Amino acid sequence: MQARSEGVEVAGLQLVNAAFYHVALVDCTRVRLEGLRIQAPLSSKNTDGITLIGSSQVVVRWCHVDTGDDNCAIKEGTHNVLVEECTFWNGHGSSIGSIGEGSAWGQVHHVVMRNIVFNGTHSAARLKSWQGGRGFISDISYTNLRLIDVRCPLVVDQFYCASSQHKTPCRNRTDAVHISRLLFADVNGTQTSGAAAQLLCADSVPCTDILLQRVHIAASQPSRQLEHLMGQTPPWWRRAKDIPNNTFKCWNALGKQVDVSPQGCIGRNDIGHGLVSQGILSRGKSIGLSALRPV
Repeated sequence: MQARSEGVEVAGLQLVNAAFYHVALVDCTRVRLEGLRIQAPLSSKNTDGITLIGSSQVVVRWCHVDTGDDNCAIKEGTHNVLVEECTFWNGHGSSIGSIGEGSAWGQVHHVVMRNIVFNGTHSAARLKSWQGGRGFISDISYTNLRLIDVRCPLVVDQFYCASSQHKTPCRNRTDAVHISRLLFADVNGTQTSGAAAQLLCADSVPCTDILLQRVHIAASQPSRQLEHLMGQTPPWWRRAKDIPNNTFKCWNALGKQVDVSPQGCIGRNDIGHGLVSQGILSRGKSIGLSALRPV
């Protein structure tokens, strides 16, 4: 962990099986992380590869991260970040947040993620905030992402309610962290859950200025370990065995979409409010595969 430092460069290190976060920057400025190789078992919890907290002017480049939790996590107070030319394997993908827990105020802004490969991760781009929180997540861009069997590639979750932190469903709240000015462009590859994207935003503070451009996501054939679940999911997501769905799911997500497949859902609510308002997505259920472990 590096805290309250300025002008730091870390390059060419290999980090294996850390008990907690592998690389963490707290309140740092002007940092370069290049050519890092990070590895931890898929089953390991809280083994984030690269974590940024309250830091700015950070460049993450040419890193290979294979871990059991967030491959790259950008948390409260972080801004002006570039992540590029990286490969993320098996973990939770790149996450922004969560912020706003316990009605706290938080912010993350001006983050660029480009030219990244996601292989077998839970998601590629994931933004998450708690109901009742305040603040904003804004000016975030994801461009030229390659997806290889990613569970649910694009996730915006303003109803975050992790079961590890909240044992019961979260109560619906009116305050929310405002999420705006998001770009997802040149995103191509495959997903395994049936959901190409889930963009779930608050009733009182919708997500605004989302742009989906040249996003093409196809469904992979279901793996053998998931085949027994096909056709047994709740009615809103029922599908025949061996024929995975490939859809966008939205709630109060506003903006534009150009050249998107499958059909996008910006500006259209097409998932039940009860599912999103209690943080069911965060508990691994809204994609219809309730047996998957919550994150």
